[in-house]
Amino acid sequence: MSFSEFQLHPDLLRGVEALGFQAPTPIQRDAIPPAMAGRDVLACAMTGSGKTAAFLLPILQRLIGLPRGTTRALIIAEFSPMPAVKTKPSTPPSAAASIPALSAIR
Repeated sequence: MSFSEFQLHPDLLRGVEALGFQAPTPIQRDAIPPAMAGRDVLACAMTGSGKTAAFLLPILQRLIGLPRGTTRALIIAEFSPMPAVKTKPSTPPSAAASIPALSAIR
C-alpha cells in the first residue's frame, strides 16, 4: 500500500514524499480511511508509529482550499511528560519539553 491510495491532495503527497515516508504504518493504514470519510477515530499506538500523520493528513486534506479565519479543526489530546525521549543535538530543549494539550487550527 502507498500513501497515494488514500487519494490525498497532490501537495500532501509531495510533502509525505519529501519527509521520506514510503509506505503507511499500520496505525496510518487503519486510521486514515475512516478519518478521510469524516468519522471519529480513537486509536492507540506506540511512540514513533506514525499517529501524528495518521490524524493530521485527513485534517489537512479537508482544510486544503477552505477559507482561513474560522476554526476548522479541534485536536484534544492528553500528553504525559516523556523525559526518556531522546532528541537530536540540534533540537532545542523546548521542542521536546512542552506540548499544548489543546490545539485549534485556524
